[in-house]
Order: sequence, then C-alpha cells, then structure tokens
Amino acid sequence: MKIKPELTGNRVLECSKTRMTAIETRVGGLETKFVEMETSCNFISKEYDSQKAELLQAKDHIKSLEIDCRKLETFIGTCEIQCENSKDDVLYLKARPSREKLVFYGVQEANEPEH
Repeated sequence: MKIKPELTGNRVLECSKTRMTAIETRVGGLETKFVEMETSCNFISKEYDSQKAELLQAKDHIKSLEIDCRKLETFIGTCEIQCENSKDDVLYLKARPSREKLVFYGVQEANEPEH
C-alpha cells in the first residue's frame, strides 16, 4: 500500500503546528518569568538605593550628634570650672567679714610703728 503524498504533507503540517504551539507556549512562559525577574531586580535596586540613602542620612545625623556632644562636653567642663571658682569666691566672701571682726584677747596692741 502506497502512502498518499498529500496525507503525509498534511500530517507533517499538523505536527509542525503542534510543535510551534508548544514552543510559543514555552516562550510565553519564559517571557513572563523574564518580566517577573526584571520587576524583582528593579524592586531590589530601588530598595538598595533607599536603604543606602537612609544609611547616609543616619551617618550624617550621627556625625552631627557627635559634634554636639563634643560641644556639650566643652561647655560642661567650662561650667564645672566656673562652679569651682564661684564656690571659692563665695567662701572668700563669707570669711572676709569674720576676718575683719576678729578680736584677739590677751594680746596687747603695740601703738608704736614697727621698724
């Protein structure tokens, strides 16, 4: 029995169509996965940039706080010195009237100028 050439051609054409449909389906799936991957990469890139910006901002804020801390330490040191000086001044002012009013009993004053 001889195979008719037109049946063989039709069959080859149908097989080719079936294979093409399968390939198109796979390519469509790959395109979808590629788009999903591209979207994920864009998201990761934006998140990285956002985190990097936040980190730089935090570093700048920390530097600013460190400068403020050093200024406060200097100010506190100055205040401590002023406080000690004020305590000495208050002590001197409290003792001054007492020294001026000292009266020594039993010691005779010399009316003669000393040479």
